[in-house]
Amino acid sequence: MLNNLTLSTPKCTGIQRQYTSNDTDTEMKSFSVPLCLCVRYNVASARRALYPGRMKPQDPDFEARARAAFQQQRVMQTIGARVTRVAPGEVEMELPFREELTQQNGFLHAGIVTTVLDSACGGAALTLMPADAGVLSIEFKTNLLAPARGELLVVRARVVRAGRTVTVCTADALMRDGGREVHVATMLGTMMTVAPRASQPSTGDPR
Repeated sequence: MLNNLTLSTPKCTGIQRQYTSNDTDTEMKSFSVPLCLCVRYNVASARRALYPGRMKPQDPDFEARARAAFQQQRVMQTIGARVTRVAPGEVEMELPFREELTQQNGFLHAGIVTTVLDSACGGAALTLMPADAGVLSIEFKTNLLAPARGELLVVRARVVRAGRTVTVCTADALMRDGGREVHVATMLGTMMTVAPRASQPSTGDPR
């Protein structure tokens, strides 16, 4: 624990911090940080505080492109999943419960839940990628929290960190039954930005 902390800004050369590490250690230690770095850090912190979760898409037509990519995924049509909301760095999907999608106990199959989680994460990542890029899943982990039983599976995905080539996303799956929602699964996924081939235009989703 720090028991003594002082800050000073000598002219414009930097910020001097002095502290003692604990009650018994009286040695003073100090370090300097250039003022320009501190100002830049404070501005970035202020932006994060004012605009939490704000994502800026590179493609102004991100929503249409993301929805078109979902239409090209035949597995989504096969299981009956649909996109209900697209925003920068965010996607929401729904899947009505059907007996054909259940496992031996009558719950929605874990593979089906994971498929929708993965697709939602990919879509969320795609909204922040360049207009000519595609998206590909390279890793994900799913935690199953409760049996998926109810009327409707609702999946909400969002981007945690968007990089130039790798984007980290998270998604939650909730089972809706009447007016009640139960959190049944959560995913942490890593998506890769795929550049289009020279001889083939991007379709948005190469999966």
